[in-house]
Amino acid sequence: MPGAFDIKVKLTGFAEFEHKLEELPLKAARHIVRDVLHQVGEVWRNAIAALVRRGAHHGGKNGKSVANDDPEPAGFIAENIAIVIRTKSDVSATMSVGPSKKAFWAKWLEFGTGPRVRGNETHGRNLHGLARKIYQRYQSGDRMPAFPFVRPAFDETEGEVLEKLRLGIRQSLIDSGIPLE
Repeated sequence: MPGAFDIKVKLTGFAEFEHKLEELPLKAARHIVRDVLHQVGEVWRNAIAALVRRGAHHGGKNGKSVANDDPEPAGFIAENIAIVIRTKSDVSATMSVGPSKKAFWAKWLEFGTGPRVRGNETHGRNLHGLARKIYQRYQSGDRMPAFPFVRPAFDETEGEVLEKLRLGIRQSLIDSGIPLE
């Protein structure tokens, strides 16, 4: 997963669930966390796949453009949205959802092309050599605009994801025989 797509979220208000998970054996608690995160990741994966630009934005055989004859093409990037879950030594975990390494060019669709200019470097004042030439091309409009799909998918499904996370953990704890108040 490219680091450019990282959206960090810190969940609070799940202390009750955390204490209940700690009552379970570590292996069982991790299994619950991974299962629930995978369910939540599916929501994000589907939303990202639905929003990603499809069609002739990538090359076909021998670099020739791909014809878009199919009215609903699956799209290579949409087919390569990955869910990666990493568990820690306790019951905490991290989840990444986004284009896999196979679809590395998705970052250019998300953010567009052209230089990322910061601070006083605008208008080419502090740029030299190749950087100045790239910036001049950027100024002339010779770049691809951004077609964001990861962040909008996250924003659209935020409420659904949090509710699915809460309900998933709750149901898993009930299924494990842990009483909830």
